[in-house]
Amino acid sequence: MLAYSMANPLLVLLHFRYVNTKIEWQKTADPDFPYEAIVDEKKWRLRINDFPEERLYTLFIDNLQLFNLDDLPPTWSREN
Repeated sequence: MLAYSMANPLLVLLHFRYVNTKIEWQKTADPDFPYEAIVDEKKWRLRINDFPEERLYTLFIDNLQLFNLDDLPPTWSREN
């Protein structure tokens, strides 16, 4: 589940675009950011948070923090 404010329509629009984008995440050597992908020439990274006190992941695109997630959308796949 993504966490964002419904009061911000831009984030709502971005949410729908991002969760419907097919992404194949690649493993990294960084324990804080264990997955990354290049999408539309932008670097996407997933940060692992202090779960369960916080959401499991935070999505960053070009170092801009965007969304917190507990589960990955079905259109996203991770390298095991």
